[in-house]
Amino acid sequence: AFLTYNKNLCAVATEDIDTIVFGAKYMIRGLDTAAHRIQLIDTSRVLAELSITQDQLIDLAIMLGCDYTGKLPGIGPTRAYKLILKHGNIETILKEEKITAIANFNYIGARAIFKNPEVSAVDEIPRQLNIETLSNFLITVHGLDKSRVTKTLNMLASG
Repeated sequence: AFLTYNKNLCAVATEDIDTIVFGAKYMIRGLDTAAHRIQLIDTSRVLAELSITQDQLIDLAIMLGCDYTGKLPGIGPTRAYKLILKHGNIETILKEEKITAIANFNYIGARAIFKNPEVSAVDEIPRQLNIETLSNFLITVHGLDKSRVTKTLNMLASG
């Protein structure tokens, strides 16, 4: 996610939706399995369609439960989204809706992880997409399906 945010990479191929919460510009889902169709998720488009900011997406993910804290009891996706639209952030939601957070609901710590993740140093990454090299890597080294890889890489190269 960090590498796409800093424009070192075009997209992240993963099934973990936290990738867009961490700020990846583009996420590719379904590349590694023929059971699912390939999806290119554009984070800026998701935010625009939901009418929320990246910070609000982070709070939404935290409220629904993430790897870094417990979740708010009785809050599902629809209610969480409506509360974010109404109040803007977790602090205001807890205060205005008089919701008592569970003991392990460390939303401040979770938010800090999403906003400032620990990132390892990265060596030089080529600035241009080399479809042939990447295709070879995904197909030969990782054994991904050639037609799925080709389709996805062509989609990335064209837009």
